[in-house]
Amino acid sequence: MFSETVRCSEEIGSLSKNAVIGNLELVNSTIRFEGEGHVLYCEGGVKLVNSTIRFCSSENGLLYLSSSRHPYRLDVTIWNNSTVAFGKNCYFNGNLHAIASERQSIIVGEDCLMSFGIWLRTADPHLLYSCETHERINQSASIVIGDHVWLGQDAMILKGSTIGSGSILAAKALLSGRSVPSNQCWGGVPARMVSKGVFYRSNSVHAYSDKQTEESQVFPSDKYVYAGSTPVLQDIELSQFGNHAPADRIKVLTRLYGNSDKNRFAISEYIKAKPPMLCRALRRIWRG
Repeated sequence: MFSETVRCSEEIGSLSKNAVIGNLELVNSTIRFEGEGHVLYCEGGVKLVNSTIRFCSSENGLLYLSSSRHPYRLDVTIWNNSTVAFGKNCYFNGNLHAIASERQSIIVGEDCLMSFGIWLRTADPHLLYSCETHERINQSASIVIGDHVWLGQDAMILKGSTIGSGSILAAKALLSGRSVPSNQCWGGVPARMVSKGVFYRSNSVHAYSDKQTEESQVFPSDKYVYAGSTPVLQDIELSQFGNHAPADRIKVLTRLYGNSDKNRFAISEYIKAKPPMLCRALRRIWRG
């Protein structure tokens, strides 16, 4: 199989059958393309540090990196026709591990806080069947994580999971195929709601003085409080996203991340569906 490797910014121009679009700074990082037609799309101000990106098998994998004041620290594998995308200014304490496969997507909002040892996977990946019907029972499915979400240390998010904006997944939690409403904290194995009606700030308390601790007791703002923007959300399958060329997926993601609606990834406690802004963006491109 045809392959190409990039280890520094100067090697990007030598790519012949794959593409890195935009300005990308590489620090001790490797991008390996296996196959053809894969795309790494960067907005301005993207820096990969101690990262390994692998595009595996065949064609049309997409990694979309929004501009960020923080470096990306990633160990990501993207299989054919699959997508991984990050919004602006996500913070990575250590390398985030992600595998997008079987044409599924991992879509992450902006201003997320990623601790050490995070794993995201859209497939199991081996096949599981019912003894009674002989039908497959472990279909792969996409993952959507909203804006300003905190993923605790060693959290694992598996296929079909959705986390609404403003929520927290506790350390070592295992979330599989569940929808977490906005402004809730989930933890445990399997993950379940621990508390609701909560939000977090990303300030680190480790070196706080007595005065800072006292001042932190109240945050008089609803900046991180989110609400579902429609009473009924259209349940559109993200599995169709991979059927489109990377250029079309980039257009959808650019519109999605460029939209200023605070509640674009919000999920009401009473609605178990995809965030509304993503549904509308996908519907437009499918209609052509």
